[in-house]
Amino acid sequence: MADGVIAHNRVSQRELIRVLQVPEYKIHVIPHGNYLGQVGALTAAADARSQLLLPENATVLLFFGQIKEVKGLDLLLGALALVRQSIPEVRLLIAGKMWGKDFAVYQTQIDRLGLASHCISHIRYIAEVEVAAFYSAADLVVLPYKRIYQSGVILMAMSYGKPVLASDLDGMTEVIEDQVTGFLFRSEDVRDLADKLVAVLADKQAMKRVAEQGHDLMQARYGWDHVGRLTAECYRTVTQGRQSKAQRA
Repeated sequence: MADGVIAHNRVSQRELIRVLQVPEYKIHVIPHGNYLGQVGALTAAADARSQLLLPENATVLLFFGQIKEVKGLDLLLGALALVRQSIPEVRLLIAGKMWGKDFAVYQTQIDRLGLASHCISHIRYIAEVEVAAFYSAADLVVLPYKRIYQSGVILMAMSYGKPVLASDLDGMTEVIEDQVTGFLFRSEDVRDLADKLVAVLADKQAMKRVAEQGHDLMQARYGWDHVGRLTAECYRTVTQGRQSKAQRA
């Protein structure tokens, strides 16, 4: 019944057409805006790690946000068991509230793989004033999602100027160009995820370059001035369409 529908990206547009039979002319693709100007200031990594009980010299991976089965934490834990063989100082910082399940299913996997000393878990809602500390402590943000349309976490990580490694799903590849604005691995492939983690963490210059280019992308393509112009144009198009219908009636 809507005169217009806003989708954040092309994959969402395709799903609206395929699943709900929304006419393509009604759909306006407008990106999810960045978090620049909204994120808290990063602090020294050493201070953030002390606050979060992480070793100062650790190599820190961050899995952030609401924890759902489709977000692939189980895949990341499987990869972590392989990565620690090459990078014994690696630590996985898990931060977010559970959705649909109890964290016990992941804790069982952590215990079975002998990862208790490599995982620091904050399984709760992370208040806005706390968020910057988690990103400040991280070397790399990992998004091993199995299914996704759009991720606010990827935009937040890039807004913080942090490098991102994500699965190569359509919703991710619309934001990430591999080795340019982020890093990609084959979705649901634990071995490839582990291999990419080892390779990425070994190349500090590439991580720095990708983080800077991801941050630049947030300013250029996901800026709110750009989002605002597209939204205003959407509203104009819908309003003019209704006026034309009224005149024809």
